[in-house]
Amino acid sequence: MKKIIIYTGLLAGLVTMVLFTSCKEEIDPVVEDLEFNRAFSPVGVEAIISNTTTVTLTWSSVKNADHYLVELYDGATASGTLIHSAEVPASEESQVGYSYVMPAGDTQFSARIKAISSLSGVEESKWTIVAFKTDPENLFQGYDTYMSAMNACIVQWEPGVTATSLLLVSGATETPYNLTSEDLALGGKQITGLANGIYEIRLMNGNFVRGRTNVVIEVMCCWAPVKISRLRWMLFRQEE
Repeated sequence: MKKIIIYTGLLAGLVTMVLFTSCKEEIDPVVEDLEFNRAFSPVGVEAIISNTTTVTLTWSSVKNADHYLVELYDGATASGTLIHSAEVPASEESQVGYSYVMPAGDTQFSARIKAISSLSGVEESKWTIVAFKTDPENLFQGYDTYMSAMNACIVQWEPGVTATSLLLVSGATETPYNLTSEDLALGGKQITGLANGIYEIRLMNGNFVRGRTNVVIEVMCCWAPVKISRLRWMLFRQEE
């Protein structure tokens, strides 16, 4: 009876060892590094506005990224006009950031970002898109625009800003006046040859409006200048 029990125990032990060995051989080794054929898209993307028109984009670092492509667009869907593009180096920090001064305030823009992998054979990631709107601005605020002579006016705005032209609007008529580097540095321009009327003046940066103001041009029997400014004096000196 004891021999039968012993033989039975030995047999059960052998079967258990065989099953354990068989199961052990079928278990896959632990995978420490998963391999992907495409880089991960940036996540945690945020757009923060400062100084009215400066946008700072931030996002979480992507593992094994060599650099990132950043594109900025007019409009909220990254399908409008491309305004700016840049390559941003990868960072060892947990967050990556990029700042750019947008062309105008109070305007809807968007950005899209993708990661370019440092690993051979790994495709670039898909785009991540974020929409943002710059803060309202009026670069004429705090500066005078006024009739300076018969059929003429002086327009003043914040010196040193980026702009391309003044657009004078009277009814359905729109007349552009290009700005020189001297105009921009001075922050002002004298416009002559204006017909009598009420004008809306827009400070333009390409197609973007950076400020609006108004001026009235009218006939005065005994006209005399009501303001003498440093700008007007400099403009008159340039004409001499």
